Amino acid sequence: MAGEGAILQQAREEKGWSYKDVESVIKIRIRYLEALENEEYDVLPGATYTKGFLRSYAKYLGLDP
Repeated sequence: MAGEGAILQQAREEKGWSYKDVESVIKIRIRYLEALENEEYDVLPGATYTKGFLRSYAKYLGLDP
């Protein structure tokens, strides 16, 4: 089974959206979006932010957060 990062990336790519497209709507920096998709959680500012970013990103992509 794919990790959550791969699921996020696949959903974004299926919609044809770039990181910049997503960033402009949900106001999460591109480097954090990339970190979520690559599952590089040490790049993110903290556990609380990570959970919020994951939830927001998933909802925007139409996934179950």
